[in-house]
Amino acid sequence: MPNTARNLGNSDIKTFIEAASDQNAAFILQYLNIQDEESHDRAIELAGALMDEIGDVPDHPVQIFMDLLGDAIARYEDKIYPAISANPVEMLKFLMEAQGVKQSDLADIFGSQGNVSQVLKGERKLNNLEHIRKLAERFHVDPAVFV
Repeated sequence: MPNTARNLGNSDIKTFIEAASDQNAAFILQYLNIQDEESHDRAIELAGALMDEIGDVPDHPVQIFMDLLGDAIARYEDKIYPAISANPVEMLKFLMEAQGVKQSDLADIFGSQGNVSQVLKGERKLNNLEHIRKLAERFHVDPAVFV
């Protein structure tokens, strides 16, 4: 975690549990209102600490707040890290961008840069098993990513 996240002490965990038990909404909302990386880090840290403290006890009074915290974390992450399309060409584009790979870097897999361009434009299908195998090796992913 980045250094901007403050470390939660045992008193913070106990205070959260007490606030949740007392339904102290203002204290709880500061953790549920995730707007930036710092508040996200604090929420993740609190979720982990609460899980360590109360475990998986379904009838614990704080369990509903743990569920809300998990939902808030998921909403923020969905906003910041949108789901990637299952489309093989979109996945290829994503991996190329993530790893700084250019079209010309894939010419050896597809036979030419023109073929790479056609695949990326959707003019040529990504269905050659040898290409898929080589792409999986190149990007260190399962070949199913490109199917």
